Amino acid sequence: MRRRIAKLMLAAVLVSAGVPAGATMLVTGPDSAATATCQGSLIATLTHTRYTGGVVAKTGVYETADHHICAVTIKQGALYGQSTRMELRLTRFRKDNSQTSVSDVGYFKYQAGALTMSASNSCIYIDLAMWGTGGAEILQDHTYTGWCR
Repeated sequence: MRRRIAKLMLAAVLVSAGVPAGATMLVTGPDSAATATCQGSLIATLTHTRYTGGVVAKTGVYETADHHICAVTIKQGALYGQSTRMELRLTRFRKDNSQTSVSDVGYFKYQAGALTMSASNSCIYIDLAMWGTGGAEILQDHTYTGWCR
């Protein structure tokens, strides 16, 4: 109940600030840091924790009216603003067992993505790998439940 009230209060503040009602936003850090965004409705937020514990990133998963899935991963905590290697990948599995992937790989300070692919007659799975400032891999997450349309 408290969460619902908080969401309604946030929605009222955003509308009073000029953000259209129903707009989807992933709020993470300074406005200048976000370079790519997703369109559509937020359908999931994935929280990524390093092997040793502690949240290091969150992935917003969005769906458009024409069944495209979009994902963008935003760094959290101490890694936000630090240039480290990230790999965000979307993989589409079709009903005929074929698959296709798109990825965003590189050294990023704030985010990986946004990546978009059609989910019509298929399932979309999301993978994220991140490395720390010392170069060692600190997490590898895979969604075991895909978004199937």
